Amino acid sequence: MHLPILSMLRILMQSTTSADITTCQSKNKTILLSIGGATYTEGGFTSPTAAEAGADLLWATFGPPPTTTTSRTSEIGSAGRGNAVAAYRPFGTATLDGFDFDFEATVLNMAPFTKRLRTLADADTVKSKRKYFLTAAPQCPYPDAADRDILNTDASATIDAVWVQFYNNYCGVNSYTAGSVGNFNFETWDKWALTESKNPNVKVYLGVPANTGAAGSGYLPISSLTPVIQYSKKFESFGGVMMWDVTQAYGNQGFLPGVKAALRGTVQGPKQGEEEIPVLQVADPPSSTASSSPSPQETTSAPAQSPPQPEPESQPQQPPSSPSVTQQDATTSGADANASPVAPAPQTEAGELQQNQDELDDQDADLPLLPSWMEPDADLPWIEI
Repeated sequence: MHLPILSMLRILMQSTTSADITTCQSKNKTILLSIGGATYTEGGFTSPTAAEAGADLLWATFGPPPTTTTSRTSEIGSAGRGNAVAAYRPFGTATLDGFDFDFEATVLNMAPFTKRLRTLADADTVKSKRKYFLTAAPQCPYPDAADRDILNTDASATIDAVWVQFYNNYCGVNSYTAGSVGNFNFETWDKWALTESKNPNVKVYLGVPANTGAAGSGYLPISSLTPVIQYSKKFESFGGVMMWDVTQAYGNQGFLPGVKAALRGTVQGPKQGEEEIPVLQVADPPSSTASSSPSPQETTSAPAQSPPQPEPESQPQQPPSSPSVTQQDATTSGADANASPVAPAPQTEAGELQQNQDELDDQDADLPLLPSWMEPDADLPWIEI
């Protein structure tokens, strides 16, 4: 008696999720599947062959659906063609736009894994003209220990963007010092993008906690984050701002409009209950030029009534052994991991939700819909949450 009910529920969930994905994509929203996370401990793959087989299975599960076989197989192989791989497709016929790699512990054979995904994606692009994206979320210490095979070897794949986690580490946004920069190392990642990345057009995103409880350290209110954004956006590889995560950003009233104003280089008049953003001047980064590349979209997600605390995002890495680098104590600097989200001005629950929704609607109304590496004539750095 239970099996038919479970099967119906599975079919219903698959149908609604698939519809949600395609609806978002019809509105020019990019949907990526993030792999790994702070609690991932399986260590990657035992061999390059196993890694390539894993990529085949991932592509069969979330890539383009098969055209001549059942929904549980996908025709992939060499250059995207060949033997069918059996795979359950939890999102039905919906096709994701790519994959994000968020490995925060030692993983093996990531280079053949990511290169195989790139091969499969590029082969389908030739046939379908559809563009796919591979991204990574390294921590700010350079080079990132977990993502080294993905980003820093001769065998690395072509990556479209990195959402660098500038928090929970000595090199986070909270280490930025106006005029002298401090330990904040966006310039290091810009140099990687311009001189070492396999993709000369890769974009580097400023990853920040979106609320006081979103990370162990590194949260900055808008008044302190604005000069960091203004400094970072002058680098050629700067793509925009990444926030961890959407529930925390939504619960932090005024944060999204503040980031938007900082990206535009303008100051908005604050709404009731919002923090006012001062006009701040910052020094140009050393040996850099202002970004001349067009930049991305802003994306948002559906609001939640009360933002849950996310799982701890990333484990801090030790700084390089240098007398000029001072590690900041994650338990005393930046945000308190147990702190509660910033409380908005007192109002009814319905009023609070409507005001926050109005903020999200305002942003969608006048921002380009695609990141610069997807839409050449976009004119504003992308916000990814």
